Amino acid sequence: MISSSLFKTLIAGTAVLSLAGCLGSSTSGGDTGTGGGTGTGGGTAPTPSAFKTAFDKVDIYNATNTLITAQADYAGQVELRMSEDASNLDAVFGDANMTIDFDPANSRPISGTVGNFAGKVEGKDVTIVGTLSTANAPTSEPNLVKTLESGQYTFTSMVASLQGELTDPDGKLSGQADMNLGGSFFNSGGKELLGSNRIEGSNGETFSSGGGFYANRE
Repeated sequence: MISSSLFKTLIAGTAVLSLAGCLGSSTSGGDTGTGGGTGTGGGTAPTPSAFKTAFDKVDIYNATNTLITAQADYAGQVELRMSEDASNLDAVFGDANMTIDFDPANSRPISGTVGNFAGKVEGKDVTIVGTLSTANAPTSEPNLVKTLESGQYTFTSMVASLQGELTDPDGKLSGQADMNLGGSFFNSGGKELLGSNRIEGSNGETFSSGGGFYANRE
């Protein structure tokens, strides 16, 4: 069971985006060009300001408003804010990697992981060992891509559950964890993915990290 101190320290204000909230309302044409967002690649945890810069580079695009097809790989980052206080810069970041199949016949279209967690807790640098994976989540947990028709436009969103065990040297961020990612697709062809996350312990106690996530199509 994940300790309550883990998620009460981790977690602050925003629940995972609902599908309706993820879909967005823009009806302007999808932007072209290459999405921003840096990702960590090699795994160096960014600062909150670096994450915000990468997040904002995705956020400039309009929602994808045409049908996304085939399969694509996405890479980006998840942010877990440590406090509801905006002046508290403590945060933990993890690398997100997903393969998403946009074929509606696929009942579990998202395969992915979030891992390589590192950042600051109570002003101290921390590295959290462990990876959360869709492969560890039971089939009763959400794993879907959803489309919404609005006139001539089609908007697309996703929700996925990832589970696994996390461990850090101090034990504050240790235990079984369940993360839900919920987001919507932006830019032409769904080149960008933007959303928020929720994380809970195995005892079912749910808290929101108050953080977001972004991913760029590779």
